Amino acid sequence: MTDKETTALIVEDEPLARRRLRDLIGGVPWLHCIGEAASGKIAIGAIDELQPDLIFLDVKLPDMSGLDVL
Repeated sequence: MTDKETTALIVEDEPLARRRLRDLIGGVPWLHCIGEAASGKIAIGAIDELQPDLIFLDVKLPDMSGLDVL
């Protein structure tokens, strides 16, 4: 990873949507996906641990809303 890359975390409970986002991110040279989460609780832990520059955050997750995660 170079200094010019932006790190991203995908937070989405639907597997197909996660895969689509991962594919889209893979096509952007300066964007690097560093993790995924399928629930709010896992997302909060991943955000704390990975400290991504950007979060693709679903609004409705199984255990809480995306706003709750924020």
